[in-house]
Amino acid sequence: MSPYLIKRLLLVIPTVLGITCITFCLMQGLPGDPVQGLAGEQADPEVLAAIAKEIGTDRPVLLQYLGYLSLLARGELGRSYYTNRKVIDDLSQKLPNTLILAGAAVVFATACGLLLGILMAVMRGTLWDRLGLMLSVGGFSVPVFWLGLLLMYIFAFVLHLLPASGMGNRSFIFLILPAATLGLNSAAYIARITRTSLLDILSQPYMMTARAKGLKKTAIIGKHALQNSLIPIITLIGNLDRN
Repeated sequence: MSPYLIKRLLLVIPTVLGITCITFCLMQGLPGDPVQGLAGEQADPEVLAAIAKEIGTDRPVLLQYLGYLSLLARGELGRSYYTNRKVIDDLSQKLPNTLILAGAAVVFATACGLLLGILMAVMRGTLWDRLGLMLSVGGFSVPVFWLGLLLMYIFAFVLHLLPASGMGNRSFIFLILPAATLGLNSAAYIARITRTSLLDILSQPYMMTARAKGLKKTAIIGKHALQNSLIPIITLIGNLDRN
């Protein structure tokens, strides 16, 4: 094993400890008493003391932090202060739907962004290009929460085409509205980057050579130009979870 790899692995230890310390301090600094939240405002002092002893908040802060590290080392994330359920149970219940929705939003954003970006690049200077630019600017300018309400009103309450909420046993039709809401903003960015990158590649000398050889426009766009312009596009798609 190389010394560089060993060094990087050893650096994981202070990094993890730093993250856990910051997380623990932030949780300690939150307003409100978790014991009071679990027991209710009318609980007796004996009940509050019993709950505080059970969850460990009656111990010194250092011991609480060590107990927190011990639980994390065993894969135990503790209980929620609000639902009193195990955090791992809540995650296992809600994480699959979250991953499905995130994946659907990425697929929607990628497909719509690429198609719109290619259309704008091919139709540069035309009415379609200007309309695409307007849509892309509007796409990353409109707040997501307002866009979601607007799509719900149009497609669920006016047109009655799509359900307004729920997962419906993970049926595809229930994913369309939330995936579109989350994906339209990213699709606008992908469309702008696709247009810019594709136009830059199409202006290169070897593209003129391809046209001079008599290659079809679809072959020039799909086989040569699009492949060479994918680097910034793929980079953006890989960072969609941060947007």
